[in-house]
Amino acid sequence: MKNINLNIFNFNFKKLIMNKVLIILTAVYLSVSTIFEIISFYNYFDVTNKYFDKIDYYFDCFFFLKMIFDVILLSIIVIYITTLLFYVDKKEGKIDLEIKGGISVFQSFFSRFIILFVTCIVILIFNFIVQSLLTLSISNYFIEAKLKVLSFFAYKFLLITIVSALAFILLLLIKAKISLIIISILASLISVSQAVGGIKYSEINELYRYQANTFMYEKQTSFINKFKNDEVFTDIFEGFKKAYNYTSPDFIQYQYGNYDYILEKYKQKAIDTFGTNYVDFIVYLNKLFDENYTKFTNYNLNGFRMEDTLTYNFRPIVLKFDYLMKNNNRIYNILNKVISLSNESKYENILNALKDISNNYFKFIMTYKGNVSYPADSYIDYSIYQGYFTNTLINYKTPDQFDLYYFISSMFFEITFWNNYYESNYKKGIDLKLTPSDELLNKIKLITHINPFNQLSQLSYGNYFGENYKYYHDKFSITSPNHLFESPTTPLQYKYFIDTSNEEGPVKLENLEEQTIEFVNYIYLYFMYFILMIILWYIGYLKYKKVIKL
Repeated sequence: MKNINLNIFNFNFKKLIMNKVLIILTAVYLSVSTIFEIISFYNYFDVTNKYFDKIDYYFDCFFFLKMIFDVILLSIIVIYITTLLFYVDKKEGKIDLEIKGGISVFQSFFSRFIILFVTCIVILIFNFIVQSLLTLSISNYFIEAKLKVLSFFAYKFLLITIVSALAFILLLLIKAKISLIIISILASLISVSQAVGGIKYSEINELYRYQANTFMYEKQTSFINKFKNDEVFTDIFEGFKKAYNYTSPDFIQYQYGNYDYILEKYKQKAIDTFGTNYVDFIVYLNKLFDENYTKFTNYNLNGFRMEDTLTYNFRPIVLKFDYLMKNNNRIYNILNKVISLSNESKYENILNALKDISNNYFKFIMTYKGNVSYPADSYIDYSIYQGYFTNTLINYKTPDQFDLYYFISSMFFEITFWNNYYESNYKKGIDLKLTPSDELLNKIKLITHINPFNQLSQLSYGNYFGENYKYYHDKFSITSPNHLFESPTTPLQYKYFIDTSNEEGPVKLENLEEQTIEFVNYIYLYFMYFILMIILWYIGYLKYKKVIKL
């Protein structure tokens, strides 16, 4: 190695970078890829007056097309460079001249190998710099999109290794025309690896269906567990179970955060239903808001407007993303203020439990089974028309008070809803399976370990670390409102819940326990392919030595 002739690097590199076809291909790749990214980010640059349910879908659709384009054109560039360096030079006799000039076969191979990867990486770096700047320009709210872009760059580096290794060895083993046809077909298949990898469509979809409620169970079981040692609210879930059975429009005003009406008209019934401790808690919050209303948003001594509430504005048919971004943590912020103003230690646990679960209110409210805040003619609108809110709109001095009460009731109501759902189905003899069978899990493990196109699909979609189970479900499950149109890819990680109760009876949320399976580790998968391609390059080099010496 110490006698390596650097002139061959200079000669071959100049020959490569001055190739007009390569310059055109590179220019087309960099410009069109960037245009695709700008188009896919269009909704992210300005979220004003954009409907929330369209923004991510728009990005995903165009970025999917960009991924196909990038894989195909980058593969063409890699194949072209590999052919120029390892086939054309051999055909034209330049390698023979190098050997006759005292340059070893290894030096000839090594110089071309380095030039190939340096050229491809330089192209990728230009691509990375421009598109990373675009990625940084969008809001941190769209973190999944940012991670998706960065993960795809990691995949493109691996793609260079895969395509170049396959092209190199095929050029040595098979006639040029046939080898180029084969590698072109393989590159095309890699670009649509999700469709090719999704051959077990029904099994993968079934797995995602089991996971549909995982995110709800995660939050709810965590919330329930915080009350197991709470001496003040030990019977709170039983109280809401009693309230769940009431259907009259008068008493169910508690579901809408209308505790002012409940305490004025049905205080004793509320005590009998929810218990004294919960009613005292609401009375305490009333007092806290009355004394500190100026510290909350849109306060007014004459009352609040329903149109100013977060609850009222969270309607899919009218919700704009700019409003969502400004208000997504509003409940969390309200609870933070309440906690800072509260001097009652006995309410510390319930307030902190509510704060923990409120951190992503938007995703909760969009799946909340008892949601009454939308559509336009909602139960809240009906209650206002019927006069249930006449005094409430005056007595609450800030919309934050109404939003907080609605959130508190919705959390307890949601848990009650699901427990009641499982109980009623159990009585009907309907077995609601929460846990995927071992047979299904073993099938998915097999797909993950033997299907290379599924693996490439996982690598192209990327690694989201602790959120893998969530992001993969959101994009590939047909039960998700954000799912894409391509075939599903098996998740890197999967979470589900099992019923730990040994007693005969219906499933209860308080008895659920989280289970996590990692079908495959992203880092392991990435470097497995990388090492395999390096081995393939080495095998190709051994063949290269024999071919050159012939």
